[in-house]
Amino acid sequence: MPWIPKVYKVTIVLLLWIVEIQGNWFLAQSDHLTLENAIRIGLENNLNLKISTVREQIASNNNTLGNAGFLPDVTTTGNLQYATSNSRQEFFNGDSRSAADAGSRSAGASIGLNWTIFEGFGRLAARERLTLLVDRSKESTRAEVLELSSSIEASYYDLVRQEQEIRLTRQSIVLNLALRQLAQQKLSIGVGTELDVLQASNQVNADSSFLLAQLGIFERGKVTFNRLLARETDVVFQVDTLIRLTTLPTQEELIEQTVQAHPDLRLLQMDEQITELQIKEAKSALYPSLDFNANYNYSWSRSDVGFLLSNRSYGPVVGLRATYDIFPGRNLRKDIDNVELLQRTFQLSQEDLQEELAARIAAIYAEYYALVDLEQLELRNILMAERNTYLAQELYRLGQTTNFEVRQAILREVEARDRLIDTQYQMKQAEVELRRLSGRTF
Repeated sequence: MPWIPKVYKVTIVLLLWIVEIQGNWFLAQSDHLTLENAIRIGLENNLNLKISTVREQIASNNNTLGNAGFLPDVTTTGNLQYATSNSRQEFFNGDSRSAADAGSRSAGASIGLNWTIFEGFGRLAARERLTLLVDRSKESTRAEVLELSSSIEASYYDLVRQEQEIRLTRQSIVLNLALRQLAQQKLSIGVGTELDVLQASNQVNADSSFLLAQLGIFERGKVTFNRLLARETDVVFQVDTLIRLTTLPTQEELIEQTVQAHPDLRLLQMDEQITELQIKEAKSALYPSLDFNANYNYSWSRSDVGFLLSNRSYGPVVGLRATYDIFPGRNLRKDIDNVELLQRTFQLSQEDLQEELAARIAAIYAEYYALVDLEQLELRNILMAERNTYLAQELYRLGQTTNFEVRQAILREVEARDRLIDTQYQMKQAEVELRRLSGRTF
């Protein structure tokens, strides 16, 4: 404020301290929250991300050789029996034999292995599909991370914008306080009017009322932001006071990054690959299958009557079995055709999404650089508005202009600064959206 006479600066500083004392006291008691920490806290606390992590683990657990069908089946069985019966046997030579409560006992055990040697390459496709499902679950988690990070960043800079506007309103109060002080000085020496003092006081009161409304909105915004970070809503914190803008890549680079890294495109590509592997698995039924089996059996029996008193046998059995479904009882070709059609829908969806994303990037990119030009214009406007406010104040002090003209100059300077804040905020929102569309996190 170079235009304020030195004799008024001490008074203005004291008045400004009175205006800001409540807000500054609360800020002094709170912690500064950077954007990096806000994103970290949000990612750590978000329940949806924790659920996605569990889904990743489930997909990883399912990705085994056994689930793909590569491992053999090994089974074992055992039995033990005892029976009693009354028996009477008559032979062709006229002899006969009978027994009451004759007992018979038997026992057996076996262990067997069955392994499919060939089944039409379905197991290889199943293994690839399970691996791809793990990658898809990770990509789904990355999509949620990107969406949440972008939401946190956009909300954070909305709070920064509100903080800047609050500071601007306080600056407006300071300017109008200086004007009121000058009007009172002129009134005291008989060259001013009470009307000028009242008008300046009314403007200070109006700005103070607006400041209170802004502070209320700002505090509600902090509550909402704490909810977004999944933490207690009464956590007190400060945000940055500046909107940090970064240099954007070219539009072509952004579109290329989008095609390679946008999570929705990546998920569609993986869905297409999964359907392709499902087609391979289905086509494996068109091939014959060859199974290898091996068993080791043991059996023992004993009977009180009959031709044999006891019997025991044991030993290995090995063999190969080939099968081929001549007619599987369903239209397999129809099922394969349907999966191929589903694969085509994923391909078309990718093309449509790529065109949509390219169009959105082009529109936001053009809007961003229009805002860059507007930012430069507003910076020049602020310099002229500051000079205009200084000259108006000096002319009013010399009695060569009116109180109204000074207040208008102050208003134009505040409006120019407010437009710059809004322009830079819109630039940051465009930057955040372009980063989200290109699949890049903060």
